[in-house]
Amino acid sequence: MSGDAVRMNDELLDLVLGRVPGSAEWRTEIPAGYALNGSRNKPLVCATAEAFHAYLTGNPSRVLRMLDWWVGFCELPFSDGEELTPEEVYRPMMVYSAFAAGALARKVGHSAAEAACLSNCRAHVGWLALGAGAGSGRKVTDHHLADVTKPCVLVGDGPFVTHLPYVAQAGMRGWIRNRDGGPQTFHFTESVGLSVIVGQAAGLGFERKLAPWQNDLFKAVLAFSPGVAPLGLSPVDVSALAAYLGEPENPARALRIGEMVKDLCPNDDFEFVRHTDAAVETYMLENHSSSTDDRMVDAWRAGGATAKASADDGLRSSHLHMTAREEAGWIVVEGGGRVVSVQMSAAPIAWRASARGGAFTFWTPATAPPVPPPPPDETRPSTQREKKGRFF
Repeated sequence: MSGDAVRMNDELLDLVLGRVPGSAEWRTEIPAGYALNGSRNKPLVCATAEAFHAYLTGNPSRVLRMLDWWVGFCELPFSDGEELTPEEVYRPMMVYSAFAAGALARKVGHSAAEAACLSNCRAHVGWLALGAGAGSGRKVTDHHLADVTKPCVLVGDGPFVTHLPYVAQAGMRGWIRNRDGGPQTFHFTESVGLSVIVGQAAGLGFERKLAPWQNDLFKAVLAFSPGVAPLGLSPVDVSALAAYLGEPENPARALRIGEMVKDLCPNDDFEFVRHTDAAVETYMLENHSSSTDDRMVDAWRAGGATAKASADDGLRSSHLHMTAREEAGWIVVEGGGRVVSVQMSAAPIAWRASARGGAFTFWTPATAPPVPPPPPDETRPSTQREKKGRFF
């Protein structure tokens, strides 16, 4: 996590707690419009921090201006450019900045901003929950350090990390090896920050040390605006989410979660595949340009084993165009002449959730046949497959 992002997050927490921080990193990326430079994570924190600072210093017109900005932002394509990022710094920045802005909007009576921000936050919870396992995930023990330039499948086969449900989430900017000296291990391999979001939304307890900033900011927002919907969820939503986490393979319970995301869907294409043993796979059908490599596949198995895959190396020295598809019980990722594959659960499919070009569709074997893999892109040069290495 970059130092400026840490300072922005800490400043936002201070401001929600009613303290004007000694630093003002948030002022470096306050958005003036919607053509944001770079990623859509830090500017969101800065927008909310600026609104809280204006509230604390008695500038109501500035408060309303920043909340109006949030209304417009929430009308843009959901998660645009970040595309359901599983990166454990960026995704929480998006979620908690929207949550805090919604709480401030409630406090000052800006009903449009409250509704927009909390709906945005609720949709993040829903997308994360669609990939939630029925239990925790295991620690990744092999980071494939012998040749960090080769594509690989990261397998979680070590000890359990937390009691919270593991969250499988494919998406942009989530395949990152350490670039700050020392072993080039992958970051964000256990998705703890994502599990904390789902756990908070469902009312599950957890140790603060798992995610101190997320824990503290969540509590601070609830204290600042008593009665605000936690992460945008109504009491009925919370009950539905808790029931779903206990039986995510149940199509009716899953469809209820799907209702949380159907009106806020990313432009890029994703697939969630749930099996009758509660195993889940999620994959991104095709990535787009980014400064950071992308996690194309993420999976959780009954028993807690996990698998993540990308044809890229996570080193940020290049960014491959990649596609993922289903092929004979495998999810196959191709890019730059490289191929990696993750085996799907052998249990029957219980349901599917599909994001296609901004539209959400929910499928069960009773309502529709399985979604076929996309046709090959004839404009791309053919690639010779490498040996598929370590499978899952």
